[in-house]
Amino acid sequence: MKILLTVPSMIKDGGGPSESVPGTALALKSAGADVGIAYLAAGEQSAAAEEAFAGGVHRHAFKGRATRLNPFAYSADMMRRFEDVASGYDFLVVNMNWMFPVWWAAHVARKLGKPYAMMPRGSFSPQRLKISSWKKRLAGVLDRHYARRARAIWATAEAEASEIEAYLPGVKTAVFPIGLDVSSYSIAETKPEGEKILLYMSRISPIKGLDMLAEAWGIARPRGWKLVIAGPDDRGYAETMKKLYAHTCEPGSYEFRPAVFGPEKSRLLCSASAFVLPTRNENWGIAVAEAMA
Repeated sequence: MKILLTVPSMIKDGGGPSESVPGTALALKSAGADVGIAYLAAGEQSAAAEEAFAGGVHRHAFKGRATRLNPFAYSADMMRRFEDVASGYDFLVVNMNWMFPVWWAAHVARKLGKPYAMMPRGSFSPQRLKISSWKKRLAGVLDRHYARRARAIWATAEAEASEIEAYLPGVKTAVFPIGLDVSSYSIAETKPEGEKILLYMSRISPIKGLDMLAEAWGIARPRGWKLVIAGPDDRGYAETMKKLYAHTCEPGSYEFRPAVFGPEKSRLLCSASAFVLPTRNENWGIAVAEAMA
């Protein structure tokens, strides 16, 4: 079986898909499938992506990226060359929604008579539909069209399956959680002494509930603890949160850090005494699984 996974991008600070799509590809390859990933080469790729390609997953990179002037990530290069790539595969898995690479992959699959599954990764939850709602109302016409024609919609949890079925009544869903290779996480034998760390490690985005955490942390004011917030900034939201925390929380009780990757991520997780993800919606929290690992 030859399987092609498509995803709008796998940039280093792209969050869950940049980690889990390559991991899924490697798992499928280890199960005997011939696997490729098609994506827009929009910047430095995640370490997980490079590991997948080094492990024998086929790389199909196309020019293009989402920008303020190109919010749907249209790619002339993908439009021109993707059909040749897809023709060499038996089955496609289309990751994410609201973007040109999703629609084009599904369109080409139908044109070639190839079955495909769609993996929204939380895109159809009511909370996420409110973010950039004008864009999603516009793009939703195409997303619903191609979702209804997929062989199945891949949900990562029962709750996400319910959200998908509410947004797209009558579609077939299949629930498969996202796996995590725990061997890549080193476990500290002892915790550092002194100040305890409550760690938030995820995208700094409105959906993640950092504003609620600011209110709670400002009220609790726990002595001997520091809240560490580490993650990639989502469209400038980090600055909004820094101002809120400065207004709400005691100075020195919290700290913002840049996104961490690889061994540095493992060290930060091991330095923490507790982990928090006050998210408003999560289809499958990769960060939670990493903290458990």
